[in-house]
Amino acid sequence: MTARSHPIVDAYVEAINRQDLDDLTARFAGGAVLVHPLGTFDGTDEIAGFYRDVVLAGQAVVRAGDILADGPLVMAEIVASSPLDPDAGHAHAVDVFRLDDDGRIARLEIYYR
Repeated sequence: MTARSHPIVDAYVEAINRQDLDDLTARFAGGAVLVHPLGTFDGTDEIAGFYRDVVLAGQAVVRAGDILADGPLVMAEIVASSPLDPDAGHAHAVDVFRLDDDGRIARLEIYYR
């Protein structure tokens, strides 16, 4: 199903745009894994460090485009920009969320195009 909204994507985008690291990391399960071109981050401490040092430090502003959801698998087109570097343009990514039984992120894979 293609949509423009999904609870986990909406919460994720809102937390990043509010620069709310606590709310953002609360979306991840305790043993979550984040796979990003910069590396693989295991557990909420490493994931929090990634968001603090990379995403929030760059003051990323993100929005979701198309979202495909099938049970615990949610894929979202994410467009990001940074007011710190307006000449950089926009980064386009596909974020693949795998949710646990509680609806928290068990695994997030981020792919850029």
